[in-house]
Amino acid sequence: MALSFDDAARLKEAGFLDYEIEKIAAAETVDGKGQPPVDLSSPVWQRTLESRRAWVDDKVNKGWSQEEIERNIMDYYARGARRNPWDFIKAEYKPIKKRDFWIEIRERNKRKIKATLRDYF
Repeated sequence: MALSFDDAARLKEAGFLDYEIEKIAAAETVDGKGQPPVDLSSPVWQRTLESRRAWVDDKVNKGWSQEEIERNIMDYYARGARRNPWDFIKAEYKPIKKRDFWIEIRERNKRKIKATLRDYF
């Protein structure tokens, strides 16, 4: 099992459905082996939990019932055979920011100039 009972409870508190928790816990690697344990303390998982909590809170504030929230989530999965709970984790991955070499040089020079000006004033 790739998910501890405490982690399953944390997912449930964040608004994940039992269906989703079971899918995450039973996930396998491409070659059919069990996946490594899920680390809910990782930045991606933290963003995923925050995102789900915010989404659920928004729906509750709009007057949705728990049943309506669960139906909406399950409708998401019903709309496509390839949809799965990992979609929400994938959505939270942030691309690595690529910086242009010349931008780096320019910013470094600005810092040097500011430091030099501080010495004079």
